[in-house]
Amino acid sequence: MWVVLAAILLFALALRAYGTNYGLPYVYHPDEPAIVDRALQIERTGDLNPHWFNYPTLYTYAQTLLIVILRPVARAWASWRGITLDPLVWQGIIYQAGRLLTALIGTFTVAVVYGIGERLFNQRVGLWAAFILATTALHIEHSHYITTDVPAAFFVALCLYFAARALEDHTLRCLTLSALMAGFAAGAKYNAGLVLVTTGVAFLATRRDWDELIDPAVILIPLAALGGFLLSTPYALLDYDAFSKGLRAEIEHYRAGHQGAEGSDNWRWFALYLYNDGMGHALAVVTAVSVLFAAIVRRTRRDLLLLLFPLLYYWLIAAQRVRFARNMMPLLPFLAVLAARLISELLQAADARIPWARLRRPLPALIRGVAVLAVAVPLVAGPVRQQIAYDILLTQPDTRTIAKAWIEENIPTGARIAFEEYTPPLQFSWMPGTTTKRYRADKYWRLSEHSLDYYRQKPYDYVVVSSFMYDRYFVDRVSYPQDRRFYETLFTQWPLVKEFTGPSAPMHNPTIRIYKVPR
Repeated sequence: MWVVLAAILLFALALRAYGTNYGLPYVYHPDEPAIVDRALQIERTGDLNPHWFNYPTLYTYAQTLLIVILRPVARAWASWRGITLDPLVWQGIIYQAGRLLTALIGTFTVAVVYGIGERLFNQRVGLWAAFILATTALHIEHSHYITTDVPAAFFVALCLYFAARALEDHTLRCLTLSALMAGFAAGAKYNAGLVLVTTGVAFLATRRDWDELIDPAVILIPLAALGGFLLSTPYALLDYDAFSKGLRAEIEHYRAGHQGAEGSDNWRWFALYLYNDGMGHALAVVTAVSVLFAAIVRRTRRDLLLLLFPLLYYWLIAAQRVRFARNMMPLLPFLAVLAARLISELLQAADARIPWARLRRPLPALIRGVAVLAVAVPLVAGPVRQQIAYDILLTQPDTRTIAKAWIEENIPTGARIAFEEYTPPLQFSWMPGTTTKRYRADKYWRLSEHSLDYYRQKPYDYVVVSSFMYDRYFVDRVSYPQDRRFYETLFTQWPLVKEFTGPSAPMHNPTIRIYKVPR
């Protein structure tokens, strides 16, 4: 069993670690700098207050610690090589290391999920659960980035693990640890703190009458959860004004919407995403059946432990206008265990019907092995093939890197360029051997925030746009008409100088278009 688990963990780590050099030394994921820039600020100034709380700070502090360790090592390496630690080289080092940390956390989550399955049911369920999470496309994809989602899922899984232990052991220690992990989950990503209901289920499920509700756990559970959150985000208390401002901004963001990632049918959208991309058709169907089976047929304490948080959390994220697939990450440990239990029980039922005593060795072992492969391969072949292709693609030059090289070779020095988010990193276009920028380049969030005449009058020589920005305004013909008209006019009336396209993938290879500003 341990050999099988080790193989699963190594496979999980390989899927998550390969491709973590994506885009480097340039940073193309839009959310990573929110963590890394503040970690660098803390490391540089010694001020532990990030002064920005749209995210809680657990993973920012983890990245800060990593940078503190890395900087002297990087300096020693540069000194040994007799080179200067260029800012771009240093950026590549810290992002590569930070992404590898996320990959490791994602792999540790797979190990924790094994422990949950083994604790609630048996080793076979634990192995299936670990295998399912290890090969879940959504979890693999986001284990490549320095974002809060995978760390949040890790602490959610730990909360469930200790709740599962408390369900069996009835110990105050396990309940307290479960609540502490829920606090850390909130310290990684605010909405993940809802997993505290799992600790509450474990507590209530071990009470036989009302008198037993008078227990120290009633006080220790909320205190441990609050303590975990404040340990990981201490300035929620020490700088409450900034914290409340950031939290309100994030709540308003999810209520109002995010261009290109919003809708009113999120109940359906999240489920379809899991079915098509997040888990794959076969595994998503098995998972859905396992949820219904647990809710309608089983209805035990263990089923309640596995069901309450996913149902409440799904309601929470589906009720918002914003829809990011990564927000489903805290669901995955629960869904993996539920699916694993169903698969294991179906295989066990089939096993019980075979007359093994009539077969000579090693036929029974071979048949069981073939049966496991016959189930495992169809379940995960699609997602694994998809993620291997994605990992390989991440190691290839991004269209933005290719476009940057073309611009430096073909656009004259001193040209004035307007560019938007998700375009080539022109802010790094220095003349060799100097600190002077090669281009007068100005970055905007989106070019459509101004009129086309604005760019003529500045005057700019070129504008650069990205499909990761303009595509969001063509999802329908109703939303954002002004932005859509801007890009339609740009595409039809201004001369296209060059276009760069590549295989489409999340966060990779946007279409980059360079237009000449007409006079």
